[in-house]
Amino acid sequence: MEKRKFKVSLTLLTIFMIAALAITGCGRRIIEAGEGDEPANLVTDTPKADETPVPGETPAPSPSPAISAGMSEDLVRKFMGEKHKDENMLECFIEDFDRDGFDEAVVSVGSSIDDLSGFYVLRYRDGTIEQVAGLSGNDTGYSIMGIKPVRFDGTDLTYICVELTNWASLRGFAIYEVYGEGVVELFISASATGAGEDALLDLDGDGVYDGFYQRRWSYDVFYYPIYRQFLWIDGLMYPDICDIELPEYPDTIEGVITEYLILSALALEYCPAADERLAMLCPETPDERVADYLRDLYNALQNEVLELEGGLDFEISQKGDSAPVLVSGPDYYGQVHEFNFDVVRKDYGWCIKSIAYIGAP
Repeated sequence: MEKRKFKVSLTLLTIFMIAALAITGCGRRIIEAGEGDEPANLVTDTPKADETPVPGETPAPSPSPAISAGMSEDLVRKFMGEKHKDENMLECFIEDFDRDGFDEAVVSVGSSIDDLSGFYVLRYRDGTIEQVAGLSGNDTGYSIMGIKPVRFDGTDLTYICVELTNWASLRGFAIYEVYGEGVVELFISASATGAGEDALLDLDGDGVYDGFYQRRWSYDVFYYPIYRQFLWIDGLMYPDICDIELPEYPDTIEGVITEYLILSALALEYCPAADERLAMLCPETPDERVADYLRDLYNALQNEVLELEGGLDFEISQKGDSAPVLVSGPDYYGQVHEFNFDVVRKDYGWCIKSIAYIGAP
């Protein structure tokens, strides 16, 4: 009887030891899996004995490797060396730019960091790297002085900012988005005249951009220094604030009409200084149809400001404190347009009482 009890106790002890070893082994594997660099190691390192399902039971699913795992600068350099041997890779930014679950690499290329030619977008998918579209950022007409990933307030997408310059008096930028199987230019902000400062704006200093600003002072704004600020709202840029440096109020009839045409052509939004001056130049807002026709004078206006041929022509018939003025000038196609400006003198100077469109002479 004593021997039988001993055998039973020995058998139970053996069972408990096997169970304890099994529990200890599982605990060790869980810790190793947590310390591994890649989820793929969890599948590879798991012993086959644990992968074999117990008869009659459904095995638990094994963890899958992350779909974006594996993108690295070394792989990018290898791809560029194979596909773009003649390109000099300068910088590489790896991130899931479009949040589709696959990492992208934005690769800037050029002869040097001061002579960039554009960027490529590469995507890591199903274990391989593929190129998204062709060389981008090289279609603005300006030189590139920087390429970087940027974020805007209210969205989790990452965009690509190409900083532009003419290495003289211009600074601007273009924003690109990785969209589907292509790269899309969302917008560009850079003066067409080669003079201006346009840059992204981070109002609260959190590293996420809220919009951008413009400083213009050349003939694209008729030499009136202007500051404009735009805010990013739901993927679009909206005008926010604006300021303009105005000269003294014009002291001639020609000056009053010219400045009125300039401020009308600029069409500045949220600009109190411009609105106040316009209200002095022309207290009564002209008919919408007439205001639309005034655009036919903008070509002559620009020629006038630049002191070129084909500027504005004034025929003034002053009678005391009033003066009918015939204003004419050619449009972009050379067609001349005429307007009657009825100008009167007030305590602060001349102003426009009314405007009438005559048409082509």
